[in-house]
Amino acid sequence: MELKSQWSVIKKAVVKKMEATFREWPQCFFSEHDIHSVLYPLAKEELKQHGINPEETTRDEYITSLVHHEYPTPFRCDMKGYMF
Repeated sequence: MELKSQWSVIKKAVVKKMEATFREWPQCFFSEHDIHSVLYPLAKEELKQHGINPEETTRDEYITSLVHHEYPTPFRCDMKGYMF
């Protein structure tokens, strides 16, 4: 399967699972962060099911996840100069 099509299938599956989770337990979601906390393991598991390792090794040999929570960087970096 073409990579672009595969990503589309993965995203749709994750959103469908997230929707089902939200509908079953809406009382568990008080904030956007609660949604992120559920999406994170759903996305990693869906990647695995499609034969994609959710972790990659960087050029400098660090292991990092392909799935990340949103970072609150506007308060920690200078976006004008693209510097942290």
